[in-house]
Amino acid sequence: MEVNLSVWLREEMVNHRILNQLSKSLPRVLVRDRAPKTVSSYVRAYQAWKKWAVKCSATALPADPGVFALYLVHLIQQGSSVSLLNTAIYGASCVHKKSGYHELNEHPLVRQVVEAGRRILAKLPSRKKTLDVSVVKKSISRLEHGNLADIQVASLLALGFFGFLRWDDLSRLTVDNLQFTDSHLAIFLVQRKNDQFRDGCCVFVARCSTPPCPVAVDEKFLKVGRHEKKSRLFRRILHTGNRMYLRKEPMSYSRVNELI
Repeated sequence: MEVNLSVWLREEMVNHRILNQLSKSLPRVLVRDRAPKTVSSYVRAYQAWKKWAVKCSATALPADPGVFALYLVHLIQQGSSVSLLNTAIYGASCVHKKSGYHELNEHPLVRQVVEAGRRILAKLPSRKKTLDVSVVKKSISRLEHGNLADIQVASLLALGFFGFLRWDDLSRLTVDNLQFTDSHLAIFLVQRKNDQFRDGCCVFVARCSTPPCPVAVDEKFLKVGRHEKKSRLFRRILHTGNRMYLRKEPMSYSRVNELI
């Protein structure tokens, strides 16, 4: 990282043999207040700013806040990401701070441009399309007649859809949390996102005569999966030849998201 020591150290200090030797180590010490990857990203951001400043016949260090604000406008017009914009301002500000100059992100004009740029470059989150009820039912009906992996996904869909359960709820379920009756399935949830007092609650899923029956799907999953008491309901699957077994490790969110 480029560090200008002239602001920090007087000339007579640098002329002294011992002090001069120590001054050469000062830049390496100064950059240790950040993680190496962070320093590397700041250096790249500052080098990009310096290259642009030289092209525009401007001084990179110390930078004129007005010119640097125009540089940020240049990045915004190029359609850069918010992350790149943040790195640009933090990188240049970091070099200025370590060289004894005012940080650029504290200047009113630069701050306004940064705030505007974040709004301009911000991308709206792409929401997933909701599944139609008929699609969910057809998926469960098809998957419940497959292998262990398919039946597990069918059970995930059945409990999640008919029980209005989030993945956070499903991931904590154990065999002991399920109680089957002739008319319904009772699911005891130790805690939920909206359970402020952590008292736990029960969710009921009714049996139905028309397929797919969510309770019947879960019963089949417990039978085929050979679940033991107190074991996690949804787990990773081990493939051995033509057989499938449930492992002890629970399923991860990324894997469930991929399967769904």
